Amino acid sequence: VVCGTAEPVRRRIEGLARSLGLRAEVVGFERDMPRRMAEAHVVVGKAGGLTVTEALTAGRPLIIAGAVPGNETINEVFVCTQGAGASVRPGDVGTAVLAMWAQGRLPAMGLRARASVPRGAADAIVREVLATSCDAAA
Repeated sequence: VVCGTAEPVRRRIEGLARSLGLRAEVVGFERDMPRRMAEAHVVVGKAGGLTVTEALTAGRPLIIAGAVPGNETINEVFVCTQGAGASVRPGDVGTAVLAMWAQGRLPAMGLRARASVPRGAADAIVREVLATSCDAAA
């Protein structure tokens, strides 16, 4: 579990895992998210642009809990319509992930996640931005 800079959240999740007898690695800020994503079976989080991009690029299913109206709900719809994840109420995350795991749905969702990101997308965006910038400067 990656908690970012929220130290109280990290301590709370660590305590919860310990009290439930679960074996869990709970960390704060993570500098190497690609490695963490590669180690994960599933990503649970919000539908922010970076989280969605990282999860899909890593080929990990994304379980979205509590998308904020606006860009996050647009991202949420994209992930769900691609079959690359699911949207659940925050209180239902554990039950939903366990059900998807038990039904064997996560591997296929991961494959669809990776397939939803065009190869070379970042390079294409950079080329488009540079071309637009050069046109505007001319």
